[in-house]
Amino acid sequence: MGGAIGQELAVHHPQRMRSFTSIMSTTGNPTLPPPTPEAMAVLFSPTPTTFDAYMAHHAKVWRVLRGPGAFPLDEARDADARN
Repeated sequence: MGGAIGQELAVHHPQRMRSFTSIMSTTGNPTLPPPTPEAMAVLFSPTPTTFDAYMAHHAKVWRVLRGPGAFPLDEARDADARN
């Protein structure tokens, strides 16, 4: 919903916004491709309850969302968040 509100403001009241970056938002156009089944599975999976399980889940989510070759993956740096 936040993305839709931001888009409305950007279109109808651009003078009220200094900048706007919309991430993971959509226009709602039904002809756009849907998320992949893999993305839906990781995004709707239960939240892990331990730190180690959360970090493994985090790595899996970003492996899926980054897509093939679009953004560099540094799982070692992500896993170092514990320190």
